[in-house]
Amino acid sequence: MQKKLVPWDSSKYLGTEEDIAAYLAACSETDDPAAIVLALGSIARARNMSALARQIDMTREGLYKALSPSGNPSFTTVIKVASALGYPLTFRVKAKVPEAKPTTAKAAPSVSPDAIENGIRALALLDETVAKASELRESLLRFTAAHSRTGRPAGTKRPRRRDDAGPKSPRESA
Repeated sequence: MQKKLVPWDSSKYLGTEEDIAAYLAACSETDDPAAIVLALGSIARARNMSALARQIDMTREGLYKALSPSGNPSFTTVIKVASALGYPLTFRVKAKVPEAKPTTAKAAPSVSPDAIENGIRALALLDETVAKASELRESLLRFTAAHSRTGRPAGTKRPRRRDDAGPKSPRESA
């Protein structure tokens, strides 16, 4: 039996400011610029894309395009959108991870069964999240291919046909 996947839209689940702040914080921790841009797009859709576009002097269509998965917004656009949404871009120094010191063979530290159980639950949740993200990516690729103008995945060209080859040589016309 084939599973039916529905497109995921995070903006439907961003009802409160706490949800929005947590979502943006989680996306910014990935260190992936595309995730941050997609998060800003979801937040903009959850609020009001048209009002936001007017506020930052862009067209609504241009803003949708810039914040879409295939968009490539300028850094200026990202800063304007984040600031207009109330989340100005800030930089902070990452905490340094202390270097691991070589240890001698010692008895294993005791770990409570609750800590082990919590770790196992966290790993199971992580596995679920990765599986859902994979399904979402595949669904998004299928959706994009199905709803694009050409019906082909973005970035692919249509095959050349014989009549597209340009002017015929004198030999071919004879």
